[in-house]
Amino acid sequence: MSGVEAKNLGAKVVMLVLRYPLEQIDFRPWARSTLSVERLEDLHLRPDPLPFANYVSRLEHYANLLKNNFGRVVDQYLKLVDLVAPLFDGVALRQRPPSFRCHLSGAGTVSAFHRDGDRKYGIPPGTINGWVPLTTVGGANSIYIETERGSEDYRPVSLRPGQILIFDAFHLKHGSYPNDTLATRVSFDFRFLPNNPARARELGGPAAGTARV
Repeated sequence: MSGVEAKNLGAKVVMLVLRYPLEQIDFRPWARSTLSVERLEDLHLRPDPLPFANYVSRLEHYANLLKNNFGRVVDQYLKLVDLVAPLFDGVALRQRPPSFRCHLSGAGTVSAFHRDGDRKYGIPPGTINGWVPLTTVGGANSIYIETERGSEDYRPVSLRPGQILIFDAFHLKHGSYPNDTLATRVSFDFRFLPNNPARARELGGPAAGTARV
């Protein structure tokens, strides 16, 4: 497929890394402008515009800035989804806008460990997640995901801008730890349903309603 390179991370790890062309799709200039920083990794050093009751309120403030200004990059977002879609013979996008995350250096967890398939979320079986970092991530500023359903052997994901992680968040437990690194992580994630669940399974994603374990 033009514009995207896919790499399966292995049979036991239900994950797929895609590479997309930053010269065509790059959310970083928009994010830097929206958050008023020169480097997204340094967002935690920016003076807060108002007092926050706790670190969660601070994280949500910056994430909401991105969400509220999403209209400026919606065309890039849809272009990114269009690049991914042919891998699955088309997709039904479940999120517009996506969910934005700002995991500030020195802050606590941005997401408790969970499975998207937990009943309280109401997410349909077969849903796949795309996770897009706008900063280089690894270790405690990244997302942690179990390698097999129920294993709870959480591993951090190491990615850089221009890469997308596609994974079975419906079945695989995932979350984050307090960010004790010196770099803030800015990312967004979105859900979609593949038109061809069998193709998703071949690429390392879930079959509709089942998990590869």
